[in-house]
Parts: sequence; structure tokens; C-alpha cells
Amino acid sequence: MVFTLAPTEAFGIQALRRNVGVTQEQAARTLDIAVSTVRNWEAGRTTPTLTFTQTRILMELYQASITELENAFAETLTRTRNPE
Repeated sequence: MVFTLAPTEAFGIQALRRNVGVTQEQAARTLDIAVSTVRNWEAGRTTPTLTFTQTRILMELYQASITELENAFAETLTRTRNPE
């Protein structure tokens, strides 16, 4: 018997990262933070506390405006805390 898992739909901040083809490890290295920090953001366990410079770098890395980042983090929190 073979089991296949449906692909996980990316949403929120994870979707922004995946859309530009960046791994969690690459994002963490670029921002000089732990990979577990990026994982926690994407799981909705924590929200970022970034410096201005890190925020600018994240915007460039994810090719997103500050509003798009805010919306992505808000979507992550909403969907992980209130699953459908």
C-alpha cells in the first residue's frame, strides 16, 4: 500500500519566502538569525522583532513591501491560530 501526502499549501510569510525561491536556511543566514526563528514565524509561534536594517533586508529578500510583510505575518497568525 502506498500513501501519498497532499502538498502543503503555503500561506502568509511562508508563501512570500517560497515565491522567491528562498529556503528557511538562506533567509536565516541573510538576516543573521537562527533557522528556528524563521520556522517559528512560519508556524505562527512567534512574530519578528527585527531591526530596521533586518526589516529592509527581509523586504528585499522576499521582494515585498512593508505592507505585504505585515499582511503576510497577520495571515500566518490568523490561519495558524484559527485553522479552518
